[in-house]
Amino acid sequence: MSTTANLERVLLVGEVEQFLFHEADLLGDRRFEDWLGLLTDDVVYRMPTRRNMPLRQWKDEQAPLHHFEDDHATLTARVKRLALADHGSG
Repeated sequence: MSTTANLERVLLVGEVEQFLFHEADLLGDRRFEDWLGLLTDDVVYRMPTRRNMPLRQWKDEQAPLHHFEDDHATLTARVKRLALADHGSG
């Protein structure tokens, strides 16, 4: 890897780290609307279920199950519900 490519990689890693720190700060401060602004309109946010099975069987599974699979619209609805809950408790 050339020195220029290595430097570009290091800079990219730094940018990604800073983005993730910023995202974590927004979520930690419950600034969900600002966090939502980081997401693209075609976002898919999912949490897969964990299955206790051999890896070879898991790979053959047709459709993995998810606890949730949200798009931008459902994430927006979640953020609105959280904002209402925060205002109601406070």
